[in-house]
Amino acid sequence: MFTMFDILKSKRRVKLESLILNRKSFAQTVENLFALSFLVKDGRVIMAVDEKGSHLVSPTNAADAPSVMSGKVAYSHFVFRYDFKDWKLMMDFLAVERS
Repeated sequence: MFTMFDILKSKRRVKLESLILNRKSFAQTVENLFALSFLVKDGRVIMAVDEKGSHLVSPTNAADAPSVMSGKVAYSHFVFRYDFKDWKLMMDFLAVERS
């Protein structure tokens, strides 16, 4: 989670697939998605969909405890269906980055 949040802090806005995809490991991609779910739940990141339909992830400041306790701020969750076929499609969709 720390590594993922550091990436988001430096880049400010990242496409979901670029953030979670590990081309060598389906299991690691799932773990990355799981870590992202905790960042969303804790209010550390927000996810939005742009006009092209891309899911974007951005860092945000988490709400303080009194705001959560008073009900001014509510935690949120997301449901994301993801399986091996989705992983294969994501690898085809996301271009390989060249260094």
